[in-house]
Amino acid sequence: MKNKPHILLTAILLMLLTTTVFSQLNDYSYKIGLQTSYVVPQTYFDSDGISLLFRPFARFELGRYFDLGVGVGYGWMSMKDLSGNPVKTILVPFDARLLFSPIVSDTWNPYIYAGFGAFYWENVDRPLNPPASTDIKDNTDIVTPAGAGVEFALSSNLLLDVHAGWNYSWTELMTGYNDPQKDPDNDIIVNDSWWTFGVGLAYSKESCSKDSDGDGITDCDEEKLGLDPMNSDTDGDELKDGDEMNKYNTDSKNPDSDGDQLKDGEEVLTYSTDPLSIDSDNDGLDDFAEIVTYKSDPNKMDTDDDSLNDGDEVNKYKTDPTNPDTDGDQLDDAVELNETKTDPTKADTDNDGLRDDQEINTFNTDPNNSDTDGDQLLDGDEVIKYNTDPLKIDTDGGGLDDFLEIELNKDPLDPSDDVASLDLEIDFGFNSSKLSEDAIMTLYRILPKAKDILSLTNAVIEIQGHSDNVGSASANQKISEERAKSVYNWFLENGIDINRLRYKGFGKTNPKYSNDTKEGRDKNRRIEFFVDRESK
Repeated sequence: MKNKPHILLTAILLMLLTTTVFSQLNDYSYKIGLQTSYVVPQTYFDSDGISLLFRPFARFELGRYFDLGVGVGYGWMSMKDLSGNPVKTILVPFDARLLFSPIVSDTWNPYIYAGFGAFYWENVDRPLNPPASTDIKDNTDIVTPAGAGVEFALSSNLLLDVHAGWNYSWTELMTGYNDPQKDPDNDIIVNDSWWTFGVGLAYSKESCSKDSDGDGITDCDEEKLGLDPMNSDTDGDELKDGDEMNKYNTDSKNPDSDGDQLKDGEEVLTYSTDPLSIDSDNDGLDDFAEIVTYKSDPNKMDTDDDSLNDGDEVNKYKTDPTNPDTDGDQLDDAVELNETKTDPTKADTDNDGLRDDQEINTFNTDPNNSDTDGDQLLDGDEVIKYNTDPLKIDTDGGGLDDFLEIELNKDPLDPSDDVASLDLEIDFGFNSSKLSEDAIMTLYRILPKAKDILSLTNAVIEIQGHSDNVGSASANQKISEERAKSVYNWFLENGIDINRLRYKGFGKTNPKYSNDTKEGRDKNRRIEFFVDRESK
């Protein structure tokens, strides 16, 4: 009998669709597919056996929520008459449907639909009980479908369609018989209809207006460009593909467009450097080197404001681009390079024991000359060790330069002792010129000092012999010369250049001590070490 089903569908299996692939459900160009439906006839006769309907269809997007569907089908309704005889009608519907999809989702798409169309039907197995009430066996009539369904994404372009619907025909003759239903007022003819419950598969063609990953580039364009339409950041550099193309002009397929070992996203978002330039500030250092190696500012040519480009500091001067005074000598690197001509990497350019700034600002010495006054003494030694004036060769003005005074054990701050001689304090026996062991030990002690003086000056050393007043003048002259020559020969034997050495005897003419006492006479029998700076 014509009865609406008590239960249309109590449940529809919702598939195992927790997949991360997205089909084109709500934003597409077109969909084509095939639906297979189980048919439940709503006619005078009861359903008997399997009734199916196969419906190829196509859908086109009208807007965000609406779609237009068209389709044509082929199927049959299997029924039985009151005596159990088979009744069968062939169905060939074709219709257009308006679909409304209230939920926009990338994984599932529920919809309701209503439509209008026509269908051809043919009653191939006629009823026997009751017998057919019409001679019409086939015809084309109007049908109005309505129902609901849901699409599930199986892959990027494949979807599953689950649907249920009611199809109301504008005829009551599909089975060959229709029984008027009487009521007190009207004879009502109930038209034939059928329910469909089914599934389908559809291919969804992408819409070129769709931007699946929300990166500002349509999926079609991403595919043409070789980008991933499902990943807003194809190259993983923390910038969206659309921003790279339209805003920063970087390469969406290369995380490091300029090849400076920094990701484009790091350059834009973290360091504010130019992702298209390996050296954003044009200082001669690439951005990576500034950030990682030298800790300088990649957006500032002169990080430490010392008037030197960071690149010049690193590559040319070997200075610290983050410190205006690399060597800590209180002089800026640029001042040292351009004004004082000192080494900006050494606090004491000339290694004289004084910092460059001390030489310039305090002592007025030359920071590029370790011996400003040329007296063979380092400026630092003069200031710190000897308290002499590093700007004067002869601090005390006594006539003997500071170096010789110090070498000869004189006081460079006392002009009264400025005599370029040194008493060797060598004792000789009476009327003897032979060197004793004590005398030789004394000469060994003085030998390095003699060599220093000769190597650092143009002087000639004169060995001067003296005697006491005992005996004749000629005898004392002779012995004084012999004693001087003994020392002279020893110096020659121990490496002193003959051209830098001479000897002379003075006899008793230059007593240094009183000859009235034995002690004085002993001391007057002496050898003196005289430095002649004008006789080389």
